[in-house]
Amino acid sequence: MPSPFILSGCSGGGKSSVLDELKDRGFTVVPEAGRRVVADALQTNSNALPWIDPLAFCRACCDLHMQDLAKLPNQERRVFLDRSLIDLFAYLEMKRISVPADLGAALRAVSYAKTVFLTPPWQQIFVNDQERKASFKEAALEYEHLLSSYRSLGYQVTLLPKTSVADRTDMLLNELDQMDA
Repeated sequence: MPSPFILSGCSGGGKSSVLDELKDRGFTVVPEAGRRVVADALQTNSNALPWIDPLAFCRACCDLHMQDLAKLPNQERRVFLDRSLIDLFAYLEMKRISVPADLGAALRAVSYAKTVFLTPPWQQIFVNDQERKASFKEAALEYEHLLSSYRSLGYQVTLLPKTSVADRTDMLLNELDQMDA
């Protein structure tokens, strides 16, 4: 099975909309672990929230992400991930928290496609909700850490343009098609 492709970037930058479009076009899409961990923590009064216990949050995200990867169907068609374990490392770096050994071991155990797509900060579409409490300024800082982390780990980063969801999705798929040709 080919390695899954990562779509990451600025919180509130339009990742979910592009991933929804990819899903509508028949691709397998794995939802972001972080939003599911936050939703569960809010419902169960867990401390695994990024604004309460960043390490507990990252460990819960890592566990859920690894479960998601283990459940991926064996298929030839491209698979897209909403974020990856690298996002957790960038988050911990941004918070100036050392990466625990167990999270480092998890990252070494996974294989992602070397081309990564990032959504840049985009003030006009940025919104907060119950699971996203960071300001636009914090989201933009998160993006800088993500960009740096992916590049430092040798990934080829492609930035999605600030345009319609359909155009962003077409651009992403066209780039992958060109790589396959």
